[in-house]
Amino acid sequence: MFTKKSRLLLTTAAALAIGASAQAQGIAFDGAYVQGEYIENIYNGGYDYSQSGIYGAVQASIGQFAVQVDLGVFTYDIDPPLNPYFALHAMYNISPNIVVGGYYGVDLWNDGAFISPTYGVEAKFTPGFLDGRMSFEAFAGTYMPFFTPNSVEFIGLGVDYAITDRISVGASYLRAGWYDLNDPGDRFDVLEVEGTYDFASGLYATASYTNRITQGSFGQDTTFGIAVGFNFGDGVTFERRGFSGLYPGQ
Repeated sequence: MFTKKSRLLLTTAAALAIGASAQAQGIAFDGAYVQGEYIENIYNGGYDYSQSGIYGAVQASIGQFAVQVDLGVFTYDIDPPLNPYFALHAMYNISPNIVVGGYYGVDLWNDGAFISPTYGVEAKFTPGFLDGRMSFEAFAGTYMPFFTPNSVEFIGLGVDYAITDRISVGASYLRAGWYDLNDPGDRFDVLEVEGTYDFASGLYATASYTNRITQGSFGQDTTFGIAVGFNFGDGVTFERRGFSGLYPGQ
């Protein structure tokens, strides 16, 4: 019998096959990826817990329109149940440099016993200067935790820069508020930096550092992460928007 992680990998592989075969029907396969990830969380200077996960995505387009499907599953060493995640992004290429879209995703906590949806808008801009080596990604949305009727509103911005054909660096900032995004005592800020090395085969490895500061309190989370993955084609346009993507290691 297949485990949930095995089924995720099989589902991702099937999505890749469908995307490739769809070219003959006027649908272009843009790219895909599959990635394994491990993150260690340190709360106020002391080890707290670790998070691990397997993620994948596939993207296909028709003309200037494109659809990206995300799949994933993650878990914590202090909370063994698996938490599947999936999301759908719909986007429009305004120009070769600008993409706008929206997304809807769902985290299925505790082996699917609890549901937390998220939705929002997103955009990506790749300036013509620097030979297209730099890109900016912005998003805004809402996350609905299963354990409270209050929603979490958030906004974020990320930038990536390819130093060489093999080495790239990135940084992102997220601001989220449980009740009022503009109330300093009711929000937290997440800053993440990462570096990636791309091998010629499509294989890549990423190291990341994340710092989350809860405004109005002394709470602070620091995470260190490593990820190994494989890109097919040109990869996908947008980052994942589930809980594990918005708040790495949390």
